[in-house]
Amino acid sequence: ANAKPTSQVPTSASRTIMIYGLLILPLVLAASVPIVLQPLVGILSGRAARGGYYSPSTPASEVFGFGATLWGLSMLSMLNHYLPDGGGENWKKASALAFLMGLGLIISAPTLPDWVLRGKKSSRQALNPYAAMSSLGASISNTGRSGAGGWGLVTAALGALLAITGPLDLREKSASDKLVLARTMLFSLMFGCGVAWFITLQCMSEEAFLPLFVTTAACMAMAFFGTVAGVLGYSLELEEFQDAVQIAQVWAVAFPIFGLTAATAQFARNVAHPFGVGGWLSTYLLVCGCVAMGFTLAMRSRLAKSAATRGLSNLSCVFAWICSIVILFGRYGVAGLDANYSVTAILGIPAPVVGTLALSVILVAVEGETSGTQRGRQRVGRSTKPAATSFGITFKDLSLSNWLTLPMLSIAVVFVVASLYTILIRGCGLSQVATNHGHVFDAIYSNRDPVDEDLAALAEKNMIHSQALVTSARLASSSFWTAKGPLGPALQVAGLVATLPSLYFILSQMWKGGESGGRTTLTLFVPMNLFPVIVCKGNPCLRALSALCLVVGLLQVMNMQSRDHRSKMRI
Repeated sequence: ANAKPTSQVPTSASRTIMIYGLLILPLVLAASVPIVLQPLVGILSGRAARGGYYSPSTPASEVFGFGATLWGLSMLSMLNHYLPDGGGENWKKASALAFLMGLGLIISAPTLPDWVLRGKKSSRQALNPYAAMSSLGASISNTGRSGAGGWGLVTAALGALLAITGPLDLREKSASDKLVLARTMLFSLMFGCGVAWFITLQCMSEEAFLPLFVTTAACMAMAFFGTVAGVLGYSLELEEFQDAVQIAQVWAVAFPIFGLTAATAQFARNVAHPFGVGGWLSTYLLVCGCVAMGFTLAMRSRLAKSAATRGLSNLSCVFAWICSIVILFGRYGVAGLDANYSVTAILGIPAPVVGTLALSVILVAVEGETSGTQRGRQRVGRSTKPAATSFGITFKDLSLSNWLTLPMLSIAVVFVVASLYTILIRGCGLSQVATNHGHVFDAIYSNRDPVDEDLAALAEKNMIHSQALVTSARLASSSFWTAKGPLGPALQVAGLVATLPSLYFILSQMWKGGESGGRTTLTLFVPMNLFPVIVCKGNPCLRALSALCLVVGLLQVMNMQSRDHRSKMRI
């Protein structure tokens, strides 16, 4: 009973650990940098195998990452041998933190500013301000690519590690804990803003200063508020969940405000297309969508749930899906033809079709009200706040038997809206689209300089022109505004009408879990989807919708037939 607890370290042992960890080990690592660490980093990164008269210098951040990793491993090994009975928990946490942070620096290898680095640097890297702020290493800068936000990932990893190890504990330790909000805000600055910094520089690193600055500021602000809402939504009890709802409402109000702030980037010179590579709108929606999806995952991870938590989680999930769909169709259009008249397809299928099918998985995170509601802990002696107001989307009948209905419904809604846009709106003057062969030719060859281009560049443009011409011609024949006659758009309308009845019965059967009848009706309407698959070649979204209804409808008919057969065999 009089023995000292194992968590305490004797004074002599503490002095020995400090001398070893803060004096001897750093001196040894510093002395080994030019003769051991730098050659080791060159061998592991592959720079030494490239050859050449001038060997590229290793980034200082990468060398520091290897040093921090070795320091953490050495300290952990020493502590386990020197203190076999336990103790030195703070030293062990610091060693583990240094080890993990060293790994983060090795992976991201962000470039340090000019006044930190010593030695010669290439002129391209010296004139590149974004490479000085952050990059994946000097080699990326030398190849013409700017920073990719390595420091953002390092900051986010540091915030997550501090929250896990204890210094930034996001849980309220006691009723008198007044620093929980400060820790939450500091974690949001490090994690949320770090991730937003990484995404923004990854997407807009080649843009001018003004678009990059305003978009980064807007994205970091939205990431900060979203991270605060996610932390509070995950950690607060049900009786106090109204605080998380209020932060989520602030985030919703701030979304259009900071969106208008990021829209000022459009007034800069030589700015990229809003939805193109480096576009401010696609970057802003990408960050907001990631924040909303993170909030949804935090809500789903709660142990105590209610209608308010599920409704807010579902609303956030639907918003993340909308952002992703807007980015997809804003970038690739309705047929994979982007603003630069480049056609993007995956295995011959247009990118919007494949992307819509893939992004429907997001809605799997939606929760229904059929699962049991668990009650959270209620602390004694604290005033009970009123229940959280309803702010969200609830699905009372959603269960495990019909969870595929929402993804199927999302695919159907997107394809129907895209088909209606292609038939009724495309080419009416609201947006600039190619309506004939001359428009496509001028768009691709408008910046042609015969002096600077070689035969390979001209051949590439010829291939792009051929693909864009075929896609544009098919789309033009599907719209009332661009078609030469009404027959083509009329066939598109007939194909869409032929798809809707089977789509309605398929969604109805999926929502009811396949318990009701209707096999005869479904068998009658499913073959009608063959008409748009064969005839409507100029509308890829309509063809994809009809093909999907045809496959799913046949599977449902076979399932109903098998169920009826088993029911008749029962005695």
